[in-house]
Amino acid sequence: MRTVVLLIPYSIKSGKLFVMMQQRSMQQKRIPGYISFFGGGMNEGESEEQALTREVKEELNFDLKINQVKLFQSYEFYKTINHAYLFETNTDWTPPAVLEGDAAVWLNVEDAFDKPNITLKDKTLLNDLEIEFLNKPIR
Repeated sequence: MRTVVLLIPYSIKSGKLFVMMQQRSMQQKRIPGYISFFGGGMNEGESEEQALTREVKEELNFDLKINQVKLFQSYEFYKTINHAYLFETNTDWTPPAVLEGDAAVWLNVEDAFDKPNITLKDKTLLNDLEIEFLNKPIR
């Protein structure tokens, strides 16, 4: 079974929850053209923390310190174990570079549910974030 680590940069502004996601290029191997969270698969022998810092460096050229993140949840979804980590910041924050995908985009979580190019897996995680931070009901 594949194991994946995900970074969720987030900000709460005027009572709304925003997350930064990756606009994937049409040339990417997995889910081309979709909007998804930054992260990727763990290599053999890596810890979750090592995989997360490596993926963030590879995708955003950002030297993430593990004390800057908090594990939000670990869950299984379609033959993949996912570990989602929260990174609290503000919507003015931009990564040093986007080295994988076309762009980093800030999305209002409420509006993200209407986007057809976000996977069910990521929409489920967005719903869990709404429940956690905004006390919204399950969608």
